[in-house]
Amino acid sequence: MVIQSVLQTINTIMQKYGKKTLVAIFLFIILSCVWLYRESFHAYFFQDDWFSLSISRNSSIAGIFRFFLPRTDVIYYRPLGMQIPYFLISSLFGLNSYAFHTIIFISHIINIILVFFLIRLLILRDDYALLSSFFYATSTIHYIPFFWFATYAFIIGPTFFFLAFILYVLYLKKNIYRYFIYSLVIFFIGMFTNEMIFILPFILLVYSFISNCNYKKYISLFWFVIIDILIFGVRYILFPPPTTGMYELEIGRSMIINLKGYILWSFNWPEEMKAQLIRFFTFNPKFINDFYSYFWIFIISIVINLMIFYIIPIIILFLKKRFAIFKKVIFGITWFILGLTSVLFFPKHSFSYYLPISFVGLLYIYVILHTEVIKVSSVFRRLNPLFIILLLVNWLIAGTATIKFNSKVHWAPRRAKLSRDLVSQALIRNPVKSSRMDIIIDPSSENIHALNNQDAFKVIFNLDTNTIYTKDVKVYPL
Repeated sequence: MVIQSVLQTINTIMQKYGKKTLVAIFLFIILSCVWLYRESFHAYFFQDDWFSLSISRNSSIAGIFRFFLPRTDVIYYRPLGMQIPYFLISSLFGLNSYAFHTIIFISHIINIILVFFLIRLLILRDDYALLSSFFYATSTIHYIPFFWFATYAFIIGPTFFFLAFILYVLYLKKNIYRYFIYSLVIFFIGMFTNEMIFILPFILLVYSFISNCNYKKYISLFWFVIIDILIFGVRYILFPPPTTGMYELEIGRSMIINLKGYILWSFNWPEEMKAQLIRFFTFNPKFINDFYSYFWIFIISIVINLMIFYIIPIIILFLKKRFAIFKKVIFGITWFILGLTSVLFFPKHSFSYYLPISFVGLLYIYVILHTEVIKVSSVFRRLNPLFIILLLVNWLIAGTATIKFNSKVHWAPRRAKLSRDLVSQALIRNPVKSSRMDIIIDPSSENIHALNNQDAFKVIFNLDTNTIYTKDVKVYPL
């Protein structure tokens, strides 16, 4: 059974490192994550949270089934990643934002463990699997999901992706058919959490190729593709989503610029850095002047990361003529790009939270290069502990700087605080809920975004509540 296999693996690792050592390492990883994202636990509902809370209210079993009917007013289809979690958590804990953030954190811990098992399964190295877990856990690509439960699908979706990936690799390695069935079932369920995991069969296809699998294993991937076709067929043919405005498709140079942004964000750069690029590699001078210290932290940190993660090992492997390893490097690059397939075509709607699946492809390249270069270079092998310490410190410095920078400029913490303030003020002014209410709010765009127009007070009070955005004092009740 899968559980037995996992327990055997855990037992093997504990025998190698010792139970206390392994627990201490994971505790360090988890505490590092808590320290970086400690402020996110105080974030209140805002923007799409209010929309999801409003559409997730349900009082019957039939209503739950309606969550699985695709909507034509939004581009995503994530009933198990949005409506069902909102419904379950709000039913159990009400409008307690701390409960929602706790669920995010628990789910993230599960992903940290799954990344460890996945990398370990692919490279058979515990040490680099633990390092990968650390980089994944503390990456700032998770910044928005930690602050904004509306993006929980980008936490829970990767959970199903990693688990299905692990099970399929076990199927290839052990030739146990039930692992294939488990992988297929989890992939099917996962498609209802986040549509981005549709790329799993294509990543598995490339992995099967580099693993020299027989043709029967390739045929098994056909069933994954069938699931993709069925779900996307129903979604995009019967319930076509909007593809205008922020979701307008663009093909051409904008895709390259978009890809560059995702690469930069993968190394703990804030999203705003992409917006400040006035040309391909030229930053807005005013931005540099206003955030001089942050700017140079980001520049220096990415140089250190790129040099140690990839450039130095690649140079050494070229000099040593170890070209065979680059087949696996190409797989990692393919993994990274395929993971972004569904969002590269939307340059007006690009965010770092789209990276959790792709980012592990970059981590895979890192561990492949380093485990190979250690074999062929005694100098690198002696310096490797120093490189690892430098990477860990540099990674945490860049992550801390990005989170502090985001606290000053990012819309997520700003709108979360604004939403809490506006709701608190409205509750003070309206301590008794009535069947019909008018709530007066200043008509700034930030207020409208924070409250998601009408949705917030319909959730807080009742569906008949009308939010009036105006400065006209005449509409205030006497």
